[in-house]
Amino acid sequence: MSWSIGVSTMIRTVVALTLSLLLVAAWAGVGQGAAAVANARTGSPPVWSGAPAPRPGSRPDGIAAPGAWIDTQSREASRTFYVDEYLASEGIDSGWNGNHDTCNPGTTSAAFRAAMTRQINYFRGMAGIPPIQGFREEYNAKAQAAALMMSVNSRLSHSPSADWTCFTEAGQEGAGSSNLFLGVYGLNAISGYIYDPGSSNDAVGHRRWILYPQTQYMGTGDIPDTETDPPANALWVFDLENMWGPRPATRDGYVAWPPPGYVPYQVTFPRWSFSYPEADFGPATIEMTRNGQPLTVTKSPPQDGYGENTLVWEPQANFSQELEADSHFEVRLRNVLIDGQPFDFAYTVVLFDAHMPYFASLAATDARQGTAYHYAILAKDPNEATGEGLQIDAPTRPAWLVLTDLGQGRATLSGTPGNSAVGLHPVTLRLTDNEGKTNSQLFTITVANVNDPPAFRSSPIVNTGLETVYRYNVVADDPDLIWGDSLMVTATQLPAWLTLTAGGNGWATLMGTPGIDELGLHTVSVRVIDREGASAIQTFTLRVSHQARLPLLIDTMP
Repeated sequence: MSWSIGVSTMIRTVVALTLSLLLVAAWAGVGQGAAAVANARTGSPPVWSGAPAPRPGSRPDGIAAPGAWIDTQSREASRTFYVDEYLASEGIDSGWNGNHDTCNPGTTSAAFRAAMTRQINYFRGMAGIPPIQGFREEYNAKAQAAALMMSVNSRLSHSPSADWTCFTEAGQEGAGSSNLFLGVYGLNAISGYIYDPGSSNDAVGHRRWILYPQTQYMGTGDIPDTETDPPANALWVFDLENMWGPRPATRDGYVAWPPPGYVPYQVTFPRWSFSYPEADFGPATIEMTRNGQPLTVTKSPPQDGYGENTLVWEPQANFSQELEADSHFEVRLRNVLIDGQPFDFAYTVVLFDAHMPYFASLAATDARQGTAYHYAILAKDPNEATGEGLQIDAPTRPAWLVLTDLGQGRATLSGTPGNSAVGLHPVTLRLTDNEGKTNSQLFTITVANVNDPPAFRSSPIVNTGLETVYRYNVVADDPDLIWGDSLMVTATQLPAWLTLTAGGNGWATLMGTPGIDELGLHTVSVRVIDREGASAIQTFTLRVSHQARLPLLIDTMP
């Protein structure tokens, strides 16, 4: 008996060492989260095929969960959520108290399970769906038994048979209701399910169960690696009490990974997905650009049975490579059938390095002609709290704006736009840290026109002679004519012998021939008004004499 146990232990040791070597190789060149699972095994996700099950009797174990989804349109909110929830949940010991040789699945510590909950809710919060409330004890127990079976047998199955080592009916039920991972456990398993690598996971079923909006409770089973056995995880995802309940409110209506908005590249993986309840993605097409350049995508055949109906595709891009600057992806899905009707969806994903320097301030994008514009710029470096070494410049800006770098991640962008600056002005701010890493903030300032009053550009003729044709070409102007303004000239006071003829848009002619009765002085007043009601008046005294006063000629000859 002792000999057989020794041989079994030796075989398990060889398997565990092989998996460990695979995992060590996997760490090179793969992004965080993906690294630990690149060569671990998940198998296929669990498929729900039965009728709704009765409600379980026990209550959840009370693990607290963070708040609901965040505003991913805010880079700072996304970065903070990544640091405070995703990274902060790392480094907690499992506290596992089980034993492979005695087939004791044991338990993990409450702190470890709380960290697991936080990481699950990180992904759900980013995806814009409600957080889970925690883990149920009976789900944990069955998942723990399932994880032990996977670890001790060094293989995966959602329906293990009775001849498996450490077989239990509880473990069998746990295996059939859980995402399964062999080669990693704990937080790496959660990231691994969102990653969902492998040729059998092109439907990203593990991801879809974690991001299923109705789920409120899960369960986790985690077995750390030992000298003889590989680590394993079983994540119970069939929330029997709630999975067939009404769909809760979600941030975007759909559930996408990566979601729209700012997303750390560290949690972005090769397969992209878009879920919508009861949607038919068969005829759907996908278009993508990266920083304005088209991307080739490969669409996976739609597969049902894993949470909500989902479209999956793989863009031809490397998402594990460290970013030098934020990367903008435009996604457009066409011909998604909902209740038989075609719909299009479009959204933008901005991948960023959560460890790069970044602009923490938002630019004011509205300005007014003649009013001072001021943007107090604030930049931060996650690796340098004081902002020391950060440099800010503006490679693209209009001439009326001046950037002043104040040091330590602060700068100002200010200026006063004139009438000629009315319109759109693209601005690019560039941030550089002391290691040469750069980041950019791009925005467009819209300068609104402020109505300027018109003015007369012509000087009136103030003398004319009896029985002589008088003619004054009235000319008015307005700085806003270039922005579509219009002018009209009218007379507010004229002698009867004068007639004003409007020529259009600031032009008019004042004309007439005075008779003997018009000898003397006459008050003349003309008005120009623009489309907004601003106006100017020109008033002068016109003298009619027997002979018009001509300019005095001075003979300069000696």
